[in-house]
Amino acid sequence: MSIRMPFGKFKGVFIHDLPFEYLAWLHALDDLRDPLRSAVQNEFRARSEPVNGSKPLDPGVRAMVEEIVSSGYRRLSQVHHPDHGGETKTMQMVNAAAEWLRATVRGAP
Repeated sequence: MSIRMPFGKFKGVFIHDLPFEYLAWLHALDDLRDPLRSAVQNEFRARSEPVNGSKPLDPGVRAMVEEIVSSGYRRLSQVHHPDHGGETKTMQMVNAAAEWLRATVRGAP
């Protein structure tokens, strides 16, 4: 289940698309309610924990990679989204590529 931020600077943004620094700030808050609290904790854990005992990717580097993916996704969406004259199949490929990159970054040591 994908949850969007219900408030703040990133209102409407999916939890998995939040910058790491903002996610870390949310993770430190004590007054979040479920299901937002659970989604933030799960996403923070997924981005922070090392994979197979390897050293985790530096949070600053991870944040930069996520920002690059997000900006590239926005640019490609403006070109290929059906509402902007693009084709549905091409936009589906853009979505799949962005999700694969995000999953790779989350799973990267």
